[in-house]
Amino acid sequence: MNMRLQATDISKNFGGVQALKHVNVDIVGGEVHCLAGENGSGKSTIVKILSGVLTPNGGVITVDGTPYESLTARQAIGLGIAVIHQDLSLFGTMSVRDNICLPEHVHHHRSLINPQYAEDVSRKAMARIGADLDLDARVENLSMASKQQVAIARALALNAKVIFMDEPTTALTSTEVDSLLRTIGALKASGVSVIFISHKLDEVFSVADRITVFRSGEVIGTYQASQLDSRKLSALMTGHDVEFGVPENHIVADATPVLEMKHVKASKVSDVTLRVQAGEVVGMSGLLGSGRTETALTLFGLNALTGGSIAIDGQPAAIRNPRDAIANGIALVPEDRHREGLFLDRNLLQNSAASVLERISSRFGVVNVKKERQIGEDTLVNLQVNTRDLALLAQSLSGGNQQKVLLGKWVATAPKLLILDSPTVGVDVGSKSQIYEIIRQLSSRGIAILVISDEEEELLAVCNRIAIFVQGAVTTELSGEQLKPGFSAIYRNADRNGVGVVDVAAHPTNKEVA
Repeated sequence: MNMRLQATDISKNFGGVQALKHVNVDIVGGEVHCLAGENGSGKSTIVKILSGVLTPNGGVITVDGTPYESLTARQAIGLGIAVIHQDLSLFGTMSVRDNICLPEHVHHHRSLINPQYAEDVSRKAMARIGADLDLDARVENLSMASKQQVAIARALALNAKVIFMDEPTTALTSTEVDSLLRTIGALKASGVSVIFISHKLDEVFSVADRITVFRSGEVIGTYQASQLDSRKLSALMTGHDVEFGVPENHIVADATPVLEMKHVKASKVSDVTLRVQAGEVVGMSGLLGSGRTETALTLFGLNALTGGSIAIDGQPAAIRNPRDAIANGIALVPEDRHREGLFLDRNLLQNSAASVLERISSRFGVVNVKKERQIGEDTLVNLQVNTRDLALLAQSLSGGNQQKVLLGKWVATAPKLLILDSPTVGVDVGSKSQIYEIIRQLSSRGIAILVISDEEEELLAVCNRIAIFVQGAVTTELSGEQLKPGFSAIYRNADRNGVGVVDVAAHPTNKEVA
């Protein structure tokens, strides 16, 4: 066994908090090794230690048989250790060639750039992963999948032998995910070790050889991927069995629909007809770019309606901006909680009440402190946030707790229609289960809910019905016995074959609103 990188008895303290407790991890050459664990379990800390960003308080790091008490970032790069972060850390205004070669030039203290040398290094690095990109293209104009290829080629140009990939599939379509997994296979075949970090357990099992499980700063164990399944892995990560449950029926039958869309058109929305009843949870499923998010933005007044109609509680709704949407009882929890959802440098009290300040303020703009605090306390309790300290900054919380605060911020508006765009993106398995239960509780209160998600398991756990989006239109709806694993194949296969449409013959549609 070719032991390439080994962490032995690694510990790390941050003040009085012990982030890692005597952690042991080994990375074998030419394997795909997954680090699994909930947010805050220690995965990021061990990656930072092994890549020279943090210094451990104890333990030994062994690289290709040589022991080190700690590494610097430059030393780690020189030893062939690279990290590809979720944001990729590329220079968007620079060319593919410069992004691949400049770090190599800087690391080796080259004072001049040899164009032919840069060309050769770039092409050799891309050839190793089967990439064929225009070296003169500006990186900002590339697809996310191509940007990832540039980031991987950059690591290979630095002679990386071990590559850490942090949540690499978050912003990819299914076709791009397939492409990345093939690239990982090519790296493995060439002897490069890939450490794969992801909350998407289906992807973990599709690519990993071994899985190391972290919990509360400790390694619970390292397992062959074939020894585990999603349920066993979730239990190891959380310390208890995790049940996502099944959706209950809280639909208010024979009532006027909360939402009724007829042949809605907008930017990237070609023809959406959809209705949602009070207490109903409807999934919006489809590939990235299929029009799901654009439809949600249209309902929230952020994507101008150009055709069709929208009715709320049976009454025509003119929604020109978010203020109109909120006035009509519509709330949108966006996908990107950091950029679009929370004020990370503000405390939980301010975040919880941010969407209802007008309601709890006097006509002179003075906030009713008592009402504000009540909203904040209700958010922490009802949304199961893992703190009761409203003075904490939002950025200090884990991803799952941030998501709960964001959800509570919009629940505070008492919405009739709640739109959730990727409600558990970047959230660990334990928080996922809690968020699913919160969604069920909200539907039991008669709130109509739309859930946009790429995950089959998520949609099946919370939805009474699923609308399939293809090229800006609802092509079919699934309910009852049609709601079962594998339903996404009807549009994913179409995408892979370049067809652009789905075969709906086996999936009866009720997309026309009578």
